[in-house]
Order: sequence, then structure tokens, then C-alpha cells
Amino acid sequence: MAFVIAYTFSTEFFPKKSKELIAHKKTYKPIITKRDIALQNAISLEEVKEIIASSNKELQKYTKEKNNIIAKDRVLGYTSLRVFLLSTGDNLLSFTVSLFFLFIVVNHINDRLMKRYYLIASFVFVVTAGYWLFWSVLNFSLDPKRGFDFPKSWYYISIYILPTLVFFTAYFWNSLKTCGIFIFRQIIFVI
Repeated sequence: MAFVIAYTFSTEFFPKKSKELIAHKKTYKPIITKRDIALQNAISLEEVKEIIASSNKELQKYTKEKNNIIAKDRVLGYTSLRVFLLSTGDNLLSFTVSLFFLFIVVNHINDRLMKRYYLIASFVFVVTAGYWLFWSVLNFSLDPKRGFDFPKSWYYISIYILPTLVFFTAYFWNSLKTCGIFIFRQIIFVI
């Protein structure tokens, strides 16, 4: 749990923009200033056209370099490592808390009716948090070069099958733990 909480705050240690991008953005103003000064000193229409064409070439070069830096800074389709950690950290925290809630319900509530109610509520939390964690890690829809989304079958798996497995694992945790210990002892006995 401490790891997940630390993970959510780790974004504060990463810059919002890379040093390379910040340094590159400082080259924009001189290009524009140079163009403006040249346009003010231009005498003929041909000279103005030549200045604009030259400036446009420099701006295209600037934009291409900026896009390359931005593409290099991307992490799984997110614009930077900071944004990736922020997006997945919150979802990981909510998923961990919902699992924690599920295991508390299974192990510490003895009233049958209350247990059923809280199991359903925790199941809904696990489904929702699991879906968003799954989406934030695997769906690279923020990447403009990837113009599609997951197939519907992936969503069905994340919404129905995975939380059902978590639910039954939590519900039968004591039985699974006893069975696992028994199997482990049998393997040790044979060896």
C-alpha cells in the first residue's frame, strides 16, 4: 500500500517539460524577432516574399524538431513520464484501495446480509477501478498515430471476467490458502 501511495506522489519529482524541449522553445522568439526586423527594413515586395519564405522554412524546421522532441518524450502514448505516472498512479491507488476493501469485507464482516451488501459494493469498486487501470496502462489512445481503440472483447474481459476472478479469489481466500498450504506440504514431503 505504501508503494502505491508513493507512486501517486512520484510525479512531483519529474519536470512538466523536458530540458531539451524548454531549451528548444527558447529558439522560437529569435526566429520571429529576426523575421519582424527584416520585414520592417524591407523595401520591395519581392524582398518581403523572400523574407516570409525564409522565415517559413525556419519555422518548419523549428516545428519538426519540436515534434521530434515531443515524440521522444512520450511514454506509452502519454506526453511524458510525468503524465503517465499521474494517469496510472491515481487509477492504481483506487484499484488497490478497492481490493483492500474487498479483502476487509471478506475477512472481517460476519453478518451475512451486511457481507453480501458490502461484497456487491466492493465488487463494483473493483470492476470500475480495474477497468480504468487497465485502460490507462494499455490504451494508447492519446498517441495521435494510433487512431483506434481496444476491441470490445478486451472491455468485456476487463469488466466481467477479471473482477469475477478477483471476487471469487477474495471470497474463497481461506479455502485457497488452506489448499495451497496442503499442496506445498505434499510437494515438500515428496522431495
